[in-house]
Amino acid sequence: MKLRTLMLLGLLASLTACVPAVAGGEPAPERRGNILPPEWTPTPTLLPGQSPEPIGQRFCSTAPPSVLEDGALVTLDEVNAAGRLFAGPGLGQEQVGLVIPGEALEIIRGPECADHMVWWKVRSLETGLEGWLPEGNHYGRWLHPATPDDA
Repeated sequence: MKLRTLMLLGLLASLTACVPAVAGGEPAPERRGNILPPEWTPTPTLLPGQSPEPIGQRFCSTAPPSVLEDGALVTLDEVNAAGRLFAGPGLGQEQVGLVIPGEALEIIRGPECADHMVWWKVRSLETGLEGWLPEGNHYGRWLHPATPDDA
């Protein structure tokens, strides 16, 4: 078993050493051990149909940058079955209600940082319900700026 593992590790190491370039970037420079030279930075490549993510502002040191602002109209994306509204910023706060994907929301306060996420206090334009929602996390964004059709 150990011999088989060592052989697989050796094969993997030889394959990674042969990769000449990263998609969309310049050819990879010669490796020095397991470290790439600091002057080489790969160029990100967008997949077909993918648009560049807005840069945004960094309100929280442990959360992704935010693209929202106080007073903005936003919607919850369609991936979420429902957005849980909390009494305050943080997953440990009491849940006060739900909003459905596509529902128009107005940001009325924020941002606040909790649980490695940027939180916004929102008000539903349909029901008047208020509560705190996270903008997203390092895996994706749930709140997006509303389009004119959303309001």
